[in-house]
Amino acid sequence: MKIIAISQRIDEIKDYGEIRDALDEKWSELFAELDAALVPLPNFPQAIPAILERLKPDGIVLSGGNTPVEYGGNAINRDKTDEILIAYAVSHRIPLLGICRGMQSVALYFGSTLKTVEGHVATKHRIFGNICREVNSYHGFAIDKPGSSLVTVAADKNGSIEAIAHKFYQIYGMMWHPERENPFSQNDIELLKNAFGGKRMKTEWDYTNLADAYLKRPDYAQEAIDKMLNLAQVKRGDDVCDVGAGAAHLTLCLGKAGLKVSAVEPNDAMRANGMKRTGDMENVSWHEGVGEHTGMDSQKFSLVTFGSSFNVCNRAEALAETARILKEHGWFACMWNHRDLEDPIQKGIEEILKREISDYSYGSRREDQTEVICQSGLFREVHYIEGTIHHKIVTEDFIEGWKSHGTVYRQSPEKFELINKEIRNLIESQCGEFIEVPYTTRIWMAQKK
Repeated sequence: MKIIAISQRIDEIKDYGEIRDALDEKWSELFAELDAALVPLPNFPQAIPAILERLKPDGIVLSGGNTPVEYGGNAINRDKTDEILIAYAVSHRIPLLGICRGMQSVALYFGSTLKTVEGHVATKHRIFGNICREVNSYHGFAIDKPGSSLVTVAADKNGSIEAIAHKFYQIYGMMWHPERENPFSQNDIELLKNAFGGKRMKTEWDYTNLADAYLKRPDYAQEAIDKMLNLAQVKRGDDVCDVGAGAAHLTLCLGKAGLKVSAVEPNDAMRANGMKRTGDMENVSWHEGVGEHTGMDSQKFSLVTFGSSFNVCNRAEALAETARILKEHGWFACMWNHRDLEDPIQKGIEEILKREISDYSYGSRREDQTEVICQSGLFREVHYIEGTIHHKIVTEDFIEGWKSHGTVYRQSPEKFELINKEIRNLIESQCGEFIEVPYTTRIWMAQKK
């Protein structure tokens, strides 16, 4: 059983003339779901280092409660205790999760500023980004400007930051309260298991359950890939990095062109499939990493690609990381395969999605990427490339491929199975053994300044 240390709120009980540390009992019930025991810590900063040294926790939770003193609060010992706990997590390389006020403590520790927000107390709302679902809300402050070492994981529709992760440490924050859900949310339980599971949390862009279905996804249009390689002027033997390489759809194209490919993929199941598909390619190597922190050497690559993965990153952070690992005048490229939504069958699928998910969104995957690339200030003129391709696919493979659709799954995990059944019924009613699906491969490229 893991031992998790947890901070507490400070309550002033005027009728008794007491100042008490307090923690909802629901926290212990929640962590029992993880086979973990919580140990509440006192807001007595002088004693915390000795307690931690004796306890040697496997992880730390910063619970909610109390406004930071810098923003009008009066619980100075709470501030100091949280600071000591974050420093301990950093120095001992253990996971730490900040909840509501606890996330604010994480944000302040790493150089962020806060602001007041309206309409976030005792309510529920949807969040978007790397986590897409409805969450509860009990806070009057939110992050204004996040520190440079923090990545925004999720935000509400107005851009208010709801979840964060540190780029290098196993330190995370979420503004909602998982302990206040009745019953506890399975999504929250899985998130906690990831955070305290002994390996870096991949947030909720987790394709483990979708990895095999992802093998059914179509390849990119070769004409678009050729145009990209010609514009970047890469030649056989040049070093390229494919970020978010997944099941190797783009990696295979780069490898077949004779390029020396470093494929970076955070998900173990996806990476295993990719390694299997490229097993006979000596010019392809696989690595664990994310777009914001690839783990690759600086100034190594002539080309860095994101095949259907740029949208699952903090794009500004991923561009900065790309510029770091690119050689002088190297090239960045991001791309997606977009279904032709004017095709009758694809129109039918869109109707299903919008009927079952009222606020369904493609996120940034169908946006023009020019603005975000230009805003980075790291690259020259943006070039747009596209190529069309009609995939003649075994109908069953096309249907199974929808089980890999992470954008749909993240926005409605509870309806994902139903949506797939409706898509199956639609396709089987209109198609025979094969289906021809029109795609456009769209690529945005820019050269490093």
